[in-house]
Amino acid sequence: MATALLPYKHDHPCERFTVVSEVRCLNKEKERLETFDFCTSSEYIHRHKVELARWGFYYVRQPDVARCYFCKIELANWQHDDVVTQEHLRWSPYCPLMKKRPTDNVPIVENFLDQLADVVSDVTGTTDETSNTGSALAVSIQPPTIEPIALAEDSVPTYSPKHPIYKLEVERLASFKQWPKSMKQTPAQMADAGFFYTGNGDIVQCFCCGGALSGWLSEDDPWVEHATHYSGCFYVNLMKSVKFIRDCQAKQVMKDNGQETCTQDVEPAAPEAELGDDKCCKICYARPYDTIFMPCRHVAACGKCAVATTRCPFCNEPYSNIMHIYLP
Repeated sequence: MATALLPYKHDHPCERFTVVSEVRCLNKEKERLETFDFCTSSEYIHRHKVELARWGFYYVRQPDVARCYFCKIELANWQHDDVVTQEHLRWSPYCPLMKKRPTDNVPIVENFLDQLADVVSDVTGTTDETSNTGSALAVSIQPPTIEPIALAEDSVPTYSPKHPIYKLEVERLASFKQWPKSMKQTPAQMADAGFFYTGNGDIVQCFCCGGALSGWLSEDDPWVEHATHYSGCFYVNLMKSVKFIRDCQAKQVMKDNGQETCTQDVEPAAPEAELGDDKCCKICYARPYDTIFMPCRHVAACGKCAVATTRCPFCNEPYSNIMHIYLP
């Protein structure tokens, strides 16, 4: 990330806003968006003007300068991999708009702030709003974090999806009807990794932890990015091994530190073995069962099917929690 607060670069930033502020009601997202029509010299601002306007910024007719109407910060020197929300929180962690405090903001989409609570809080419990991810892969829309998360292997998390309407993979797939066709990540890959499409740009969100990701590059793998940025997600921990999650985080830390990483997948897929009926998931009959239902303690489903149901498929009793188990 190489954005900079404008006062570090320009002597009198406030003088430039007189004309813009007098002719526009910049508390309105639509008005802020229209200010970017004057931008012709910054490819980043032109490409990300919708996000900039949504998160409080308007253009001030300087090469690549945007100013937040709500906290008054000015940011310049935008880089191609910068994420608007991350840079906003990095330089102004207490912006009232970003903190969901009462403002006179008039958004284009009325409920856009509903996802902000999920977006700006890392489900792994990180609360440092001024730290920095420095990620060059798919970028999480959250307060930046860089330290790898220590997984509590002896803890017993509870399955409580943030967006239960998308717990079925078919529902997540259906949300990708307007997914940009230019994206290399397919709807099937995204849905498999727990994501549904928000309908905005390339922003996807996890049905379970609520974590959001954007800024996808062609080589990004949805599972790797999910595990890297939201290692505490119940769905990730149910579907992936502790080694996979730690490898993803280690790879990201190496990249943040400027070290080269291996281009191969973090965890190569193991060859599929033929399954007998006695070891098949009793719902899909395509994957091995590896999930225990609580409190009945039956093991009868794979993780993907377990999160999509509310009852144990063996005894038909409602469950209070599910856990991944390792069978010989």
